[in-house]
Amino acid sequence: MVLNLGCGMSSCGAGLTVMVLFGRVLLRRVFEIVAESKSNEAFVAMCLMTVTGASVITTQLGLSSTLGAFMAGVLLAETNFRNQVRAPIRDLVSVAHSDT
Repeated sequence: MVLNLGCGMSSCGAGLTVMVLFGRVLLRRVFEIVAESKSNEAFVAMCLMTVTGASVITTQLGLSSTLGAFMAGVLLAETNFRNQVRAPIRDLVSVAHSDT
């Protein structure tokens, strides 16, 4: 039982490590391409795909999808384009919190 737990934890840890390392490199390049389009919609779509993809990966690893969304947020916050990503999301949050 302890051996199975150790194997499970090591595979989850390895999966999260790979996700973070590849995510840093991949997201930087992808957001450079998206920045060339100068489209806020592309940034929002890329952010949503990043969060969804990270959630799917962590679910496949047997972890919470919320952890994947958190990891995606951390990765997005570390990109050079965090201010461009933050602006359209701030608009979405303000619409979601409106009383209309």
